[in-house]
Amino acid sequence: MIVEICCDSYEKALAVRKAGGDRIELCGELGVGGITPSPELVARVMRALPIPVHVMIRPRAGNFHYSPEETGRMLDSICRVGEISDRSRSEGRKVEMDGVVFGALDAAGNVDAETCRRLIRLARSLRLSVTFHRAIDVARDPLQAFKDILPLGVDRVLSSGGAASAFEGRFILARMQEISKAEQGPILMPGRGVTAANFEAIAQTTRAREIHGSRLEIIGAARLAEAY
Repeated sequence: MIVEICCDSYEKALAVRKAGGDRIELCGELGVGGITPSPELVARVMRALPIPVHVMIRPRAGNFHYSPEETGRMLDSICRVGEISDRSRSEGRKVEMDGVVFGALDAAGNVDAETCRRLIRLARSLRLSVTFHRAIDVARDPLQAFKDILPLGVDRVLSSGGAASAFEGRFILARMQEISKAEQGPILMPGRGVTAANFEAIAQTTRAREIHGSRLEIIGAARLAEAY
């Protein structure tokens, strides 16, 4: 089980590594759901950590329907992440692939495929992994949104199944997992409200290979589950 922990500071990123986390989702301002972190924070974390860092690409808080100007800012942010990742590897950091995390919806609450393709195309050119984030959970129909994401070619989808928590949405997540397996689609990564107490139920129901959270305690829960 790969455990990804979201962080908005250098200190927490170090704590994740010390606790045995497998990957960082690096954000700014987690209190508003996360936005693009500063290039300085991205560079500092990538230089310090020998594990993949996936960077949130979100120009502002609020909805996920972006203007052309905001999309341009997202493209610029992806470029900066690619440059920082390349530089860190050239300086000796041995990480197979860093990544970016984003999602875009249209005004009706459906997946904005055109905007997503532009972002994905750029990320791929920079050798970055791509995660479609929890914009899916505020889509008009999260299950249909998941189906619409499949042909975009992302590596993973972070979702709570459209529910207030991954535990509450675990049966929808299980359905997404079935669809992805049948279509050879992206990795499904449950996230939101994951704790040591509900980790096992989420993992067993969804058959997830990766899980996302903000609490270090879930790293220990995942390692304990792997021991049995």
